Amino acid sequence: MTEISADLYAAAKARLDYYGLEPNEKVLILADSGTHEPLTNAIHTAAVATGADVTLMTIKARKQPWNWEIPPLVEHAIYNADFTFSLLHPMWYYNASSMRVQGHMHKTGKRMAHWEGRKEAAGHFMALIPGNQEVVERTRIVSQLLREVRIIRITSRDGTHLIFERGDPQKQRMLTVPGQTNYSPLSLESRLAIARGEHPPTYEVAQGTLMYQGAFRTVCSGLQAQASLVRKPIHMEMDRGRIVHISRDTEQGAFLSDWFSSWEDPAVYYIDHLNVGVDHRVRLEFLDNLALHYNYGGILMGFGLSFSSFRGDPGVFRAHAHMDMHLTGATLFFDDRPIIVDEEFTRESGLRAQNRRPGTGAPWQEVEGHVLPKPPQF
Repeated sequence: MTEISADLYAAAKARLDYYGLEPNEKVLILADSGTHEPLTNAIHTAAVATGADVTLMTIKARKQPWNWEIPPLVEHAIYNADFTFSLLHPMWYYNASSMRVQGHMHKTGKRMAHWEGRKEAAGHFMALIPGNQEVVERTRIVSQLLREVRIIRITSRDGTHLIFERGDPQKQRMLTVPGQTNYSPLSLESRLAIARGEHPPTYEVAQGTLMYQGAFRTVCSGLQAQASLVRKPIHMEMDRGRIVHISRDTEQGAFLSDWFSSWEDPAVYYIDHLNVGVDHRVRLEFLDNLALHYNYGGILMGFGLSFSSFRGDPGVFRAHAHMDMHLTGATLFFDDRPIIVDEEFTRESGLRAQNRRPGTGAPWQEVEGHVLPKPPQF
């Protein structure tokens, strides 16, 4: 087995303590042939140390299609465990088997944790230990703000100007977990119509100019996700919730243009979710799933319609591919209220991280009784 670092083991133990793992519970650790082995070993070793009855299952990593169903043998093993920790290499969501498993967890009270099994996710496995109260409180605040807002506006110094109408929270629901809050800019009626291959029946305001810089990450067929930082802005246009133009005047712009068109699927161009990240511990350059979704002061737009009961949808659907596009350097308005200015939460929002960026110079103070030193004698 691969040697486990002390930090990786400590993070695994902290996570299992957070999930309340107890001796004699039946624990299933689920990995595949693409999972980063030190992650598997750390969770396995920490679980065994609790005295739990631990089973490790490793399956062959799936390549095609990307919305693969979990094998029945594994699904039944999950049902028979008290706690499951999934480290699957291509993450497993938006399909019938994942919905059945989630339904089972809700009905029985059993628990399941997920972590992306890729090597690049190991850094945040150690850094983003759950239960950070500052992150939890910041998530609560932004979730409340997103529930109440009517118009969302995103601008940047490079020329971004996007506008989103919040819509009905009962039809454009949110997904909130510690570190991020998102919502669907498209209504339930529009999402279902797109899934059926039809034009959306309602008009939702989700449009404007995006001068995109930050980081992107693809989720699609195959084992290897493509991810990159974007330093030179890419000009993009949105209309009625979908991308209608991507400038090809930069190398990465040409890549994104080709990537979207290559799937020959209209659903890939539609916006799926809009996220506000609030975790100050994230390092965007890791380019893992959490980096793009949770990065403090960043705004994520996910393109490629994918839905399930996570956001109240009645079924499951997945476009042929999905692109997470994290925008940095942006300013975010909820109605007329600035929430983020140039990638930093405003003080008025109640979301600014403690001691992260003071924003002003140190104050001058006069001190009574202070005596200046005498000048030197020459």
